[in-house]
Order: sequence, then structure tokens, then C-alpha cells
Amino acid sequence: MYATKEEQIDWAGAKVIESMPIDEYHARPELSSSQLKLINKSIRHWRDDQESLKEATDCMCLGNLVHALVLEPEEVKKRYAEPFMAPKNALSKVDDIRAYIRDKELHNHPSKLKKDELLELLKEQDQDAPVLCLMQEKYERQHAGKEFVTPAMMEQAQFLADSIRNGHLMSQRLLAGGKPELSVFGELEGVPVRVRADYLHPTAIVDIKTCRDEVSVERFSKVAVDMGYYLSAALYMHVIAQQTGVQRPFAFCAIHKATGYVAYHKIEWGSEAHSYGLQLCRNALERYKQWQAGDKSLEEFAYGARITDLQVPKYELNKVMGK
Repeated sequence: MYATKEEQIDWAGAKVIESMPIDEYHARPELSSSQLKLINKSIRHWRDDQESLKEATDCMCLGNLVHALVLEPEEVKKRYAEPFMAPKNALSKVDDIRAYIRDKELHNHPSKLKKDELLELLKEQDQDAPVLCLMQEKYERQHAGKEFVTPAMMEQAQFLADSIRNGHLMSQRLLAGGKPELSVFGELEGVPVRVRADYLHPTAIVDIKTCRDEVSVERFSKVAVDMGYYLSAALYMHVIAQQTGVQRPFAFCAIHKATGYVAYHKIEWGSEAHSYGLQLCRNALERYKQWQAGDKSLEEFAYGARITDLQVPKYELNKVMGK
């Protein structure tokens, strides 16, 4: 089943949805790749995350803005605005506001009015008065529902977006002729799951990653392990193939925040990377089903109840011991 945002649909029935509002996507009951990553840490991690309020970090805001500039440029002005900047002539002191009202002859005795009464008077008789708090309220009403981003962040995001579009030949091939922000719902191991593809091209699933570290294949492969990218890629590949009937590879468009350097790295069906990510998905789902079946001990401790032996990572051990 396929649906667009213009159609009146039953969210629970559609399996592939274009431009689904992000808050509605996150409110869905199916498990996401982010939740599976938490479950692989522990049920306690996942349960605590479900109950906590999440605040967007600057890194998340920058990443979302880059996504919008690259994939949905026509939506940027609808979603974003600069924060309110106070004009130099804005009035904020009560005496200055009273003087303004007196000069405009809006009240015979403004000196007898308190600040909130002065503001109410201006709202009724002079909505364009240069009073700081009223100007800010008006600005925020005009941009209600938008996310405020600083000019510096917008400039950085625009630089990164331009770098993605112009800094790699694969961008011209994979970031055109497809659909952005596609929400897809399916199941894995009998458990309902969901994914939201940055960009679904006929030949690949494309995911844009704004990276603090360099984006060479050697460095990115390590970051991908730490961040759980292999799990995400395998889940996206499975669910999208399940609902579209096409087995697409997963392509990371990785951009280095500091330099704007771009690299594309892919995971093919049946590759070792794909199998590794799929096993991570299955491990999480097995634990989830165990908890769902009634094993509440899984949510008692974040890292288990026993003391564990600390071991040197194999790559470090091999480097020092010569193994």
C-alpha cells in the first residue's frame, strides 16, 4: 500500500508513506533502528529512553538542516527561520514606553499605567509600536511552528549542502530521480519495525551523515560500528525490500563537517557488512521478544548484575603484542 501526504489515509494501513510528519512517525508503535540499538545495550536503556524527554543537540539540528537543504530545499523556508534580533530603536524601559504613548496621544495619563497595562493598550491601539517584547511576540507568531537557527548555522549547513551536491559524482546520480523522507513499515522476526529513508533512489537507499571525523572508508567503518550504522542499514534494506519488492544496496553519503569533503560508502545485499548488521537486528529483536514474553529482569540493570573481566580490545592487543 502506498500513500502521499495529500491523501486522507489510515496511518496504520499504509506501508510506504511520503512526507509523513516526523512527529507522527516517531509516535508510531513499531520499533525503529535507534530503539534496536538501545535494546542491544539493554532493555533498561530502551525503556528509560522511552520515558525521557529528548532535546535536540546542535549536531542534530545541523544534520537535519543539511538534509532539508539537500533533499527538500523548497521546504527550508517553511521549516526554518532566524531567531528574533532586537532592532536598535526597540523600546524596553517602562519610561520610554510611556513617552511613546504620550507622544502618540494614545492615553491621557500613561504614567498611571503599569507595564502590562501599557502593553495591552498598545496591542489594542498600535500593534506596530517599536516595543521590544511586542515586536518579538509578533515575529514569533509570524514564524509559529518553525525551528529557529542562527545565521552561522545556516551558513555552515549551506556550505555542507553545496559540498554534497557538487563535491562528488555520486550525488548527481543518487540524489536525483528518487523520493526524500520516505517512511516504510514492515516486520522482522515477527516484530513490527519502521524506517525513514533520507532518500530512496530506484537503485539505492541513500543516507546522509554529517560527520565530525574524517570520512575515509577506514575511519568511517569504525565510526559505523560505534554508532550502529550497520544495524540501521540492514534494517532499512530489509524493510524497504519487503514493501517495495526491490533489494537495494544502502549508500552512506558521508560529509566531513570541517572541510566539506564527501565520500560515499555502500553495503550490498549478502555482503559481510549486511550480514553483520542483520545479526545485530536479530539479537535486539530476540531480547525484545524475551522481555515481551514476561522476562522483566531484563529491565532491572543496564549492564547486568555481575562483575565482568575487563579486556583489551583485540585491535589494540594485536598492535602492542604483535599478534
